[in-house]
Amino acid sequence: MNRIMPSSYYTPETLAQLYQLPKSTIWKWIREKKLKDVIKIGKHYRIPCSSREEFERKHKIG
Repeated sequence: MNRIMPSSYYTPETLAQLYQLPKSTIWKWIREKKLKDVIKIGKHYRIPCSSREEFERKHKIG
C-alpha cells in the first residue's frame, strides 16, 4: 500500500487515491467548485492542501 504524504498541493489523481474514489469524481468536484482555489498550470491542475482541509470540514470527512 502506498502512503500519500501531505504536501502543499495535491494532483487530482492523488486526491482520488487518498479518498479511494474515481478520478472522475475529483474532476467533477473541481468543475462544481467544491474544491476551492484550484490552480491550473498549463494542462496540469493542483489543489491546495487548505482547499482539501476546507472541503473535509464542510462535508464532515475524516
